[in-house]
This record gives sequence, structure tokens and C-alpha cells, in this order.
Amino acid sequence: MSERNDAVPNGALTDGTSRNGQAGQTGAEQVRDETGAVYREDKIDVAISPWEEEFGWRVEQTFWNFFNRSEDPEGWNRRWIVEKDVPWEDVGREPISEDAALMIESFFAVESYLPDFAEKGMGYYRKMVGLSNGHINWSYEELKHGRTLQLVLERSGARTPDQTRDFRMALARKGWSMPYPTARQMLIYASFQEKETQRNYEHLRSVLANGGSSGAAQALRIIGRDEAFHHAYYKDLVKILLEYDEVGTAQDIQKVATSFRMPAQHLMPNMEDRVRVMVRNKVFGKKQVRDEAIIPTIKAFGFRDQDELISVATARPMTEERLILAPDPDPEPEIDAAG
Repeated sequence: MSERNDAVPNGALTDGTSRNGQAGQTGAEQVRDETGAVYREDKIDVAISPWEEEFGWRVEQTFWNFFNRSEDPEGWNRRWIVEKDVPWEDVGREPISEDAALMIESFFAVESYLPDFAEKGMGYYRKMVGLSNGHINWSYEELKHGRTLQLVLERSGARTPDQTRDFRMALARKGWSMPYPTARQMLIYASFQEKETQRNYEHLRSVLANGGSSGAAQALRIIGRDEAFHHAYYKDLVKILLEYDEVGTAQDIQKVATSFRMPAQHLMPNMEDRVRVMVRNKVFGKKQVRDEAIIPTIKAFGFRDQDELISVATARPMTEERLILAPDPDPEPEIDAAG
């Protein structure tokens, strides 16, 4: 990989300020009817710089390639329907252990913060067309995950509808915020987080299958496959960023890798008990995060190992220098669904 910092202004993808790009109102349509009610729609200019347009459009091509292969029955064929593709009859007749139910509930809790994930992420990505479209698609897929986990809890008898309602409404009274201040760091975070989530679901699927809950295990398999594709997509976006600024992106990878935490843990009730159950069932643990998510993702970015990442990241001192993007003639990367 070669470093390319040419023709990139300060305040680009690594700048955490003015994320919505609204430069100001330039006019409005206002209509008042005979009752005095007013319809008003402001016209707002969105300042999009040349690098944002170029990078966003390159990501747009990558996104639609990813999207089309996901939709194609002869391609990845990974679209599924909550009420059709999960074996709900099996879920309804197979008991789920309390440990498994608590872990499913914990993942349901994380998915319940999708409104915050969607809103905050769009604030970072609005000006770059491909990133915003990808975030909308990601949000739709994650919405199905939360609904599926909720129904597994209810239809297995592990939780009543009233219990999931009360749990969900308690979560809604707390908000989630972005753990990193820049869009580039959040894309790196997403690469790690989606990989770890996929591994969590795979381990939980094994717990369910070994406990005789094959229907719930199949639901987790379907969700986990989505997470594997999400990881592959975000990983490819980070690889594009490395083409533009290898050193700066490596510095951010190192920063996120060393401070990584899974999202929304501090917002859940009885989180210490939940973590103990996950560790006891080998679904989650610090060493597992490092060995199954952080290190494999660093290698998937194109580094031989963590030592090479550190070597690249220290090629120049850490500075407050902002971004990183310049026009690039290279073809879009091929998305590796295996992650």
C-alpha cells in the first residue's frame, strides 16, 4: 500500500464537525390555507466538496455492486423474510434455557438502539452519497434482526409480550451516542463490530443447537449471515480509505483496535450478569474479541499482522491533520463475502 495525501483539504472524512453539511437556508415554500394552517418547507443548501463527491460516488458503485449481488437469486441470494424463513413452529415447541434467553435478550437490547445508530450515523454520512445509501440499507437489515430476536423470545415462551414491551420501553428512555468523533473511525469501528457480532451470533447459535433449540438456532444463523456481509462491506470501505491515506487510516485503525468496545453495553440493565453468562457459555470474552474480530479484521484490511499495522501507523507522528481523500482511478474492490 502506498500513501497518498495529495489534493485533500482539511476537515474531510476525519473531521467530526459540521457533519450534516447544511450550509444555510436559501429560501422556503410556504402556503397558508383558509383556516390559517401553514405548510412550510425550507430549501437548504448542502455543501459537498469535490473529494466528498468523488469518494461518495466511488462508495456508491461499491454499495450497488454489494446490494445487487445480495438481491440476486443466482448471486449471494441473502434476502429473507422474518415471518417466512425462520422455522417458527420449531421455535414454538422447543424450550430455550434461561442462559440462552438472557443472551438473546441482550442482543435484542443492542438492536433496540437502531434508531440512535441510524440517526447518528446518517449525520456522519449524509454528504457522501454511497455512505448514506449503505447506511439506509444497513438500518433496514438490522431492523429485521431486532424483530426476529424479539419474536424468538416471545414465541419460544422465554419472555411474554408484556415483558419484551416493558424491556424495550425501558431501553428507549436511554440514548446511545457515537463512540468516536470522525466518520473514518466509525467505519473502522463498524468493520470490527460487525465481525464480532457475527462471531457472537455463531457462538450463541451453537449454544442453542446443543441445547435442542434448533429453530432458534436457525434464526441466529440467518442473522449471523447478514452480519458477515456487513463486515465484508465495511472492511472494503476501509481498504479504499487505505488507498487514499495509508498512514492516517492505519493510525485510526490502531486507535479503534486498542479502545474497542461493543456498543450500548453500559445502557443495558444488569449488564454484569449478562456478561458473566456470555463468558460462561463462551459467547463473548475479551480474548475472543481480540482473536476472532480485531486481529482477523486487521489482516483483512491488508496488514500482515498487528506489528505491521503499528509500523505503518508510526511512519509519521500522530497529528491533528484532518483527512485524506483524492480522486483515484483504481477500479472498485471486489467484496469478499467471507470477510
